[in-house]
Amino acid sequence: MQHHRAPTRLLDWTERPLVALYFVVSEEPCDPGDGALWMLDPVALNRQAGHRRAFDQDVLAFDVDEALGQYLPDQVNARKVDLDPVAAIGPRNSPRMVAQAGTFTIMHAQPRPVEEVGDGEHVWRFIVPSAFKQPLREELELLGVTKSALFPDLDQVAEVARKLLR
Repeated sequence: MQHHRAPTRLLDWTERPLVALYFVVSEEPCDPGDGALWMLDPVALNRQAGHRRAFDQDVLAFDVDEALGQYLPDQVNARKVDLDPVAAIGPRNSPRMVAQAGTFTIMHAQPRPVEEVGDGEHVWRFIVPSAFKQPLREELELLGVTKSALFPDLDQVAEVARKLLR
């Protein structure tokens, strides 16, 4: 839903570091300041939040793990106790989700930063100085990590066509 600018309890992540870096240095939204690249160990987050899968290194998955049922809207509203955010893999059911290797963290009733779960040893933040954003954008473009590669939908095709016609 975030892709469509709707409010959601989901926070998008990616399994691909260069995709994450693209979003830090991209011009949209236009932020002239320093950027932040966040890294998450989803297994450690889930362990700290009290959720594990049968295989210890697996990440929770929507439509697979019953534990995620506790995060459905009707269950969130029915619970008297709030749960910690957890990491989950969603279905890769759109070209955009596939291109971006999208994953999620999901909040329960109250928004709680993932870095405040447990001891916080499952998340790291790296600062990307503003002076490096443009050179990194150029290098990512050489590597094929571009807006059109990460947003392979009709809106992006139309934007590229408009630019070519100018």
